[in-house]
Amino acid sequence: MKAKNILDAKGRKIFSINEHTTVAEAVSEIVELNIGLVIVRDDEGALVGVLSERDVIKKCVLFNLDQHTLLVKDIMTTRPDIFVADEEDDLQDLMNTMTENRIRHLPIFKQGELSGMISIGDILKNLLDAKDHTIKTLSDYISGNYPG
Repeated sequence: MKAKNILDAKGRKIFSINEHTTVAEAVSEIVELNIGLVIVRDDEGALVGVLSERDVIKKCVLFNLDQHTLLVKDIMTTRPDIFVADEEDDLQDLMNTMTENRIRHLPIFKQGELSGMISIGDILKNLLDAKDHTIKTLSDYISGNYPG
């Protein structure tokens, strides 16, 4: 299973905000969308970073900074600290990257362009669906209902 297969199944919607957005506005957006990470873009629309729940906690809440005046660009994670994956990467590669780096979201690229976002929840859903399919196939085979 490849990253592109997961994106095809879940959708390729990318949530993004401008780097000049206040942290308070960004947090409201993250909460409203029920997501854990948002792409951050500059005024020209280029990807300049990501903002995660952890960024807000580690850099804003921990130091008691004013979320209503602090801008996203001041606390976001920027390259080279952003871990990314390619649409052709295998599910195992995605899991390894997330586990080794203790992250829960991976921006996915295709030919240098952002094409989607995969979370650890997306991977878990994929694994559970595959397990259910295997169980059904084996049950059908054992009971003689297997079409093959």
